[in-house]
Amino acid sequence: MNKKIVVISILLISSVFFTSFSAQAITFEDENSPIIIDIKDAYYCNADNGLEENDIVVNFDLYVKATYILYFELYFRLILPSGNSYIYGYGVLTIEDYLNGRFYFYNHATESGWYTVEIVGIIYQQPIAIGVDSYSFDPPGETEGSEPLGNHLQFG
Repeated sequence: MNKKIVVISILLISSVFFTSFSAQAITFEDENSPIIIDIKDAYYCNADNGLEENDIVVNFDLYVKATYILYFELYFRLILPSGNSYIYGYGVLTIEDYLNGRFYFYNHATESGWYTVEIVGIIYQQPIAIGVDSYSFDPPGETEGSEPLGNHLQFG
């Protein structure tokens, strides 16, 4: 019985070892990556016509090498000065090789200090391609009492 467990354990470990090295990923550092993300700017404003300037707008460019209909995922992460963060994900289907986008974090600017926005794009193909960019900024002032309402992604 113990021999069976040892043999099964060795097989499982070896199969994990071989499969972990069989997948390759092209990252954003590779100029030939099929996905490149470039955050142009991020700032706070009153984007939802509420009572306060507590919304964050992120403008970005997205370059994909698509010669056919392409599906990829975009993840938007906002890191507050306290270290708390919000992550929103979207699936995108396109044949365009360039997209200019705008993302809204409504009612998220609730603390004073430096905010960081990160965008991660993932194309699930062989090899998996990942594009990443981040941007830090410091909106002045502090807005208290509002809970984040949601978000909005727009391509134009």
